[in-house]
Amino acid sequence: MLVAHAGHWAVGILYLMPVFAVLIALRVSIVRERRRLAEDASGPDETPAALPEDGVAGPDGPPA
Repeated sequence: MLVAHAGHWAVGILYLMPVFAVLIALRVSIVRERRRLAEDASGPDETPAALPEDGVAGPDGPPA
């Protein structure tokens, strides 16, 4: 017989589902990492604000 019935196809697909899930998760992870790296590379330069003349930091950080 040349063609398997639907039961054979269903079993084959069920065995391949975890493989497809891992491949999709890997692809999503790669895309997210590339986007994160692109954001880091092209993001605004965040330099810390200068301390006031008295050397005491504001409520956001400890004194220097």
